[in-house]
Amino acid sequence: MIKPTEKQFTKTIDSIGTFIFKYPTLMDDLQADSHSARLLAGNENPSIMASNIATMTGTLATAIVESPDDFNLKEVYSYDELEAVYDIFIKQVMDFRSKSALTKPPGDKKEGAVGSEKS
Repeated sequence: MIKPTEKQFTKTIDSIGTFIFKYPTLMDDLQADSHSARLLAGNENPSIMASNIATMTGTLATAIVESPDDFNLKEVYSYDELEAVYDIFIKQVMDFRSKSALTKPPGDKKEGAVGSEKS
C-alpha cells in the first residue's frame, strides 16, 4: 500500500479493507457529478436507489487512490457495502471542509493567516 500524502487520507472499513482517498477539489466534485450523470444517461426518471448508486459510484471513482485488491466499483453487489465506503469518505471530507478558514466565524482566524491583517 502506498503512503498517503497530506491531500489524502486512509480509512479502514471493517470486513471491506483499507482505502486511501484524496480530498476532492471543486473540480473533482464536477468530475464526480459528470461521472454520475453518465451512469444515469438515458434514464430521465431514475429511482432514488439508482440516483444514490450513481452519486456514490461517481464520487468514489474520483476519490479512491487505492483500495483493497478485492474491491472494484464495477463489481460491488451490496448497496450496504457501497454506502459504507461512501459514508466514511464523505464524513471525512465534510469535516475537512468545515475547517476551512473561510467557514470559521469572524475573529476565529489564526494570526498571520491571509485576511487576518490588523487594521
